[in-house]
Amino acid sequence: MEAWQQCLADIDASEMLVQSGYLLVWESASKLDDARGHADWLQEQGIETELVQGARLAMLEPELAPQLSHALYFPDACQISDPFQLCQRLAAAFQARGGRFIQQPVERLEPDQHSVTVHSNIDAFCFDQAVVCAGAWSTELLQGLGVKVPLEAERGYHLTYATESVQLNHTIGSAERRMVMSALGSGIRVVGMTEFGGLTLAPLARGFRALQHHAQGLFPALAGPDVTAKQWMGPRPTLPDSLPVIDRHPQYPSLLFTFGHQHLGLTQAAVSAQLVVSLMRHKPPAIDTQPFRVDRF
Repeated sequence: MEAWQQCLADIDASEMLVQSGYLLVWESASKLDDARGHADWLQEQGIETELVQGARLAMLEPELAPQLSHALYFPDACQISDPFQLCQRLAAAFQARGGRFIQQPVERLEPDQHSVTVHSNIDAFCFDQAVVCAGAWSTELLQGLGVKVPLEAERGYHLTYATESVQLNHTIGSAERRMVMSALGSGIRVVGMTEFGGLTLAPLARGFRALQHHAQGLFPALAGPDVTAKQWMGPRPTLPDSLPVIDRHPQYPSLLFTFGHQHLGLTQAAVSAQLVVSLMRHKPPAIDTQPFRVDRF
């Protein structure tokens, strides 16, 4: 959180970090002890929650389905107001400070002890240092560079309802339905599902149907005849130990890495940037990056 606050303040976009609060909801009253046990564990980690039921739950989120039994309320939880708009603000700040945005397919990297040449299908660019930060496609750029990383594309689905028929006051997570709903600048975002499908398999229609079913189960207003949703599927870059790679190449110090953040790419982006910039500047990072070594597998 602190890293995001620093980043957004630096580009004059602090308003994009919204203290939305988070509700983790249960529909089954038999799971009340599960919620209490989870709250106890969270408190041990220094995370405050409030167990809410009945009128208190209805006051926090009036349009939730009436069959809900209870929820854990995280009052300090935050979200980004809209991820795409955030990317636009970051890109604009980068270019305003002299950065160049070049969109070309990269075919291979050619590092040596003092520089990295990036070969696209059009040009070749030589840099003092380069960072591989290409998500699930990152390992394609490591071919022939002497490191092997068991990165898998863990595909996730989402729907975005561009509708005003639902008022969502907080980010909502369903403990039983295994999905999350957020109010963004672009609409109501519903995320969930996970599957290992590589980088080329087309989205599976049943993933979107499942999300629609569960979203309507929590917010019946989304079942209205005039309510439509945009579909999206993308690959999360996932490693076997659920930790990212944040490191420099063991033989080529000019080549660095930050990828493999699985479901937490947005959450961990700003702090990962701070860590990799410290490595680029040959300064001690704020936390130990040994668990994120590229050669740990």
